[in-house]
Amino acid sequence: MLARNCVYYRFYDTPWGTGLTAYYGDALLRVVLPAWLKEEYLLSFLKQDPFCQGKKLFLNTGRGEVEEFLEAYFANPLPDFMPAFNFYIERFTPFTRSVLWELKTIAWGEVITYQELAQRVGKPQAQRAVGLALSKNPFPVLLPCHRVVGKRGLGGFSSYGLRWKILLLSLEISKNDRFPER
Repeated sequence: MLARNCVYYRFYDTPWGTGLTAYYGDALLRVVLPAWLKEEYLLSFLKQDPFCQGKKLFLNTGRGEVEEFLEAYFANPLPDFMPAFNFYIERFTPFTRSVLWELKTIAWGEVITYQELAQRVGKPQAQRAVGLALSKNPFPVLLPCHRVVGKRGLGGFSSYGLRWKILLLSLEISKNDRFPER
């Protein structure tokens, strides 16, 4: 049994650098994309998470299904599977949880608008609230907020920026965009 006053983290490797996963108990707490060059920057990002404040951070050198999936996701070709992960989302409001869970229904390479997502969660006028909920998504790639776009453009992508959103969509679209055999 893992201590409840501790957050355990692991690193994973991609062609774009090292990323980080964090766990609270046996549930996934956060995924940090490889947007920073040094592991200490990844760790400082984790330390800024209000949930982690006052908790001890411990490196877990083991390999788990999440890290294996993320490494496969960033490899070529993309994996053909999406395992069921145990996410720790209790710290969010019911609305934010409903938005995050709905992301699992968006297929690889598919995009929907913020308005469509708002309709799916039963709040058709709440596009801005959906955008705010997505900005809090601690599980990029696994709960694919990058697949939600604006009516007139790509929209945002939390602290990672549009370059990451474009990269993730490009990876997924290229997987689905195969030339037919002759």
